[in-house]
Amino acid sequence: MIYITGDIHGDPEGLFVKPFTKNLGAGDYVIICGDFGMVWGGKIAAVHKYWLDHVAAKPYKLLFIDGNHENFDMLSAFPTVEFAGGRVQKLRPNIFHLLRGEIYTLAGQTFFCFGGAHSIDKSDRASYLSWWPEEIPSAAEFKHAQDNLARVHHRVDYMLTHTVPEMLFQSAARQQRWGDDYCPVRRMLDQLAEGLTYKAWFAGHMHVDMVNSDKHFYWLYHDVLQLAPDGKITKLFSRKK
Repeated sequence: MIYITGDIHGDPEGLFVKPFTKNLGAGDYVIICGDFGMVWGGKIAAVHKYWLDHVAAKPYKLLFIDGNHENFDMLSAFPTVEFAGGRVQKLRPNIFHLLRGEIYTLAGQTFFCFGGAHSIDKSDRASYLSWWPEEIPSAAEFKHAQDNLARVHHRVDYMLTHTVPEMLFQSAARQQRWGDDYCPVRRMLDQLAEGLTYKAWFAGHMHVDMVNSDKHFYWLYHDVLQLAPDGKITKLFSRKK
């Protein structure tokens, strides 16, 4: 079974100590839609190591795309290996960073991944200490994503991103009364979404839990969704404390 949730920002207790993880097996996946934050360093490095080692002792696989609040210097040090039909960075034997533009096959379903987003709070952060310019995908990463989608004729089962296409953001922003900001990643996703066929799209970033009216787009934060083999999507529980 596949389980999907939003940003955890280096605080996994609301997820990993829940009873449902005790029953997960080798064929199960837990996916985090960016702002994983469990590779950060400094004073919290030992806490993060404890939790990564905790998950490494479990049979299920923990997968995450990168968000905008990640330590990209530390992430870049992990080895790149092949997993589920695409390239990943391996943090532990069962913990993998899903890379931008890759397509993976999990439980017989295909997932296109594209992390990154613009940090509206970067003026309050320090370069290469709490903010990294690598939060924005490079031209090469964008081209790689385009090429991989073309290879599968712009058809995948599911989309996993941190932020969302501009059109979806603007629609949600009007409903939620968010302020606007310039995010080049949203515009990249606009282009990647052109002519794209998919069953559902999952993202995080804005710290809300909501689904659009046709139930094809899920914006996640605390909610943990279960994605069944038949495509049925159900809310399992909320991580909210």
